[in-house]
Order: sequence, then structure tokens, then C-alpha cells
Amino acid sequence: MLRRVASTLPSSLFRRSSPSSSSSSLRRAALAIAPGAPSASPSASAPSASASSSHRLTTLLAVTAAVCLFSTCAVSTAFAASHPPTSDSIMSANRKLIDEFVASNTVAIFSKSYCPYCKRVKALFDSIGVKYTAIELDTHPDGSGIQSELINVTGQRTVPNVFVRGTHIGGSDDTHAAQKSGRLQKLLDA
Repeated sequence: MLRRVASTLPSSLFRRSSPSSSSSSLRRAALAIAPGAPSASPSASAPSASASSSHRLTTLLAVTAAVCLFSTCAVSTAFAASHPPTSDSIMSANRKLIDEFVASNTVAIFSKSYCPYCKRVKALFDSIGVKYTAIELDTHPDGSGIQSELINVTGQRTVPNVFVRGTHIGGSDDTHAAQKSGRLQKLLDA
């Protein structure tokens, strides 16, 4: 029966991640161990017809476990290859970083160290004596991922990306306009 089951399984289930391994080696091993099957090598011997039921059951369980293990590994490897680590879990980690950074700082700026508009908005806060905290996306290990998530959060593709007391202000021009209109001071005083 095991021989029949092993011979009907698709060979794709038995592929290993190593390119040098034979794609049907596990299938051949399962067929060789099956009661009454020919040996895989001259030194190995298949169980005789007089082998005990216990031995046959043990062999069947061992082969079944091996098939399950290798097919699970093949499925896991295929899944991992088709789902790179930049999936929802990383995006949610970047979202969490953004949310925590904005919530824990009165003025939070997502910036790039070389950007003249970022320097301009920082100079504005310096001139009015307001302390700010900035994440420099060009030097952060996952700066591009954070910036991609900021696009989802704010709809803004550019830096600086300014938040005051959790409220998104916008970029440099938006922050300067909020300063002129008094909106920035109202948010700071809230």
C-alpha cells in the first residue's frame, strides 16, 4: 500500500532546496522501504514477506513522517521564496515606529540630512525656540521603508514631513504657512 501511495505522489513534493540533490530521491527511498519493494541499494534489504506487522507499521510511519517533513519543508521554502520579508509585518513595524515617534514628540520631523527644505523647517523651529526631534531617513537603516509607509499615512512623498502634537502639518512650505497664520502656535499651545 505504501508503495502505491508513494508512486502516486507528485515528484515536486520531494524536491529539496539544494540544486544538487535528486528530485526523486525521497520518492525512491519511500518505494524502497515499502514492504515487498526492491532495494534502493545492493546492501539494503527490503523487509521480507514474513516481517512482523509491527515492523511494517513502524516502517510505514517512518516513511510517512519523512514524506510529511520533506513536503512541509518544500512548501515552507516555496512560501518563503514567494513572500519576501518586506511584507505586511515589516510595514506594520514601520507604521508602529512612525506612530510611536509622532506620539512621543511634541514636534516630530521626518527629514533627510542633505535636504535644504528640511534645514529650512528646522531653522524655523530653532528661531521660535521650539524643540523638535528628527529622524534622518537617509541615515536610518530602514529609511526608505519608513518613507514608503509615510506615504500611506500622510499621502506626502517628500521630506520634511512635520507633525506637531500628533497632527500632520505637511512639508516646509506648509509649516511656514502654519507659522504665519498662527495655526502652528495654537497646536504648540494645545
